[in-house]
Amino acid sequence: DPRGQLVLAYDKMHLCDMGDCSEIAHGCSPGEGELGVFECDGVRVGVTICYDLRFPELYRALAWDAGCDLILHPAAFVRDATFPMYHQFVATRAVENGVYLLSVSYAGERFGSSVACPPWIGDVPGLAAPLAAASLGTAEGVLPLVVEPRHLEAVRRAYPYRRDVHPRLRAPPAQGDRRLQRERRVGGEGVGVRPDS
Repeated sequence: DPRGQLVLAYDKMHLCDMGDCSEIAHGCSPGEGELGVFECDGVRVGVTICYDLRFPELYRALAWDAGCDLILHPAAFVRDATFPMYHQFVATRAVENGVYLLSVSYAGERFGSSVACPPWIGDVPGLAAPLAAASLGTAEGVLPLVVEPRHLEAVRRAYPYRRDVHPRLRAPPAQGDRRLQRERRVGGEGVGVRPDS
């Protein structure tokens, strides 16, 4: 936080076990499955790490259940056979959940290509200009991202995935799942489902 206090410690949930970046081969073990969420200047922020990007359920839980509008994604995507999908995964996770996603990859010749993605790519009714992702090359750099509440509202109004998802997919969590035993945010209208009722 602005005072230098630690606000979150997140243990990566998903470990890669393929290619040049196999974490399991190096003896790593996954975290316990707690969501990484904190507040920053009125914005609810979620955190995922590297291979977590491949799991849409985690992003859905952060965006829809935990109410995050921004997800931070530090990574070290090596330029192996899986690398060409990196930006597509970032854009998909941002757009399908209507959130901003800042994915910061380790700089260097074998890594790089950090990307900042808005909650939609292209024209959005009610906004003057189309929204677009921005990215860096392999060198170190600064990739600014401004979370615009007006853009989030316009995107969620124009593309109401949260409203239109089938009720079965909005089912309450299994009994005893403490991390989701709170009011769920569905859409921007304050409509909620109480998982514990």
